[in-house]
Amino acid sequence: MIIALRWFFTSARHKSDAGDEVYDGRISKSVAKMEHDETNGMDPAVAGKYICKIALQKNVKPLYSIGVVYKFLSVLCMILPVRVKNALIGKLYG
Repeated sequence: MIIALRWFFTSARHKSDAGDEVYDGRISKSVAKMEHDETNGMDPAVAGKYICKIALQKNVKPLYSIGVVYKFLSVLCMILPVRVKNALIGKLYG
C-alpha cells in the first residue's frame, strides 16, 4: 500500500520541460534523481515512529535528521564552507 502511495505521489506531479534545453538537460536529470529518491526512500513507518518519539519528548531541538546518512550530512553541512556544500549538491543532482 505504501509503495503504491509513493508511486502515486510522484506520478501525480505535473512537470514542465521549460528551460531544460538551456541547461543541457540538467533540470530533467535532477527531477529524475529526486523522483527516484521519493519512490525508493525511507519507509514512512520508520520516519513516523521517529517523529512520534520526538513529539512525545519534553525538550526538543528545532531540527532533527532521520537516518545515519542524513545525520552525517548534517554534520558535514555545519563544518563545510558554503562553496563546498554547493559543489557537493551539484554533483549529487547535477
